[in-house]
Amino acid sequence: MTLHNENLINTDDLFIPGLVQQVFNKYKRINGITLTPAERLQLFTDLNALLGEVLLKRALYLLDQWNFITYYTADRFRSIVELTFCATIERYRREGRR
Repeated sequence: MTLHNENLINTDDLFIPGLVQQVFNKYKRINGITLTPAERLQLFTDLNALLGEVLLKRALYLLDQWNFITYYTADRFRSIVELTFCATIERYRREGRR
């Protein structure tokens, strides 16, 4: 995966959140166009190379198991995130329906 230094805005982009954002920007689509299976595979390959398999699996587990709702102030300067556990998904997994 090639990261483009000219796209770096500030030193925060050199840390993990900025690098992860670059990976997602690489695969960003307009107008709801979904990624092809090959692009999706490459996205996860890039994320795995950047984060490592264990961290990527933990992140995917969080996304699968929790709902994230972000609330912003009117000026979008501050935000707070509400997390809610998806009990339904966990119940399906225990029952072997997934």
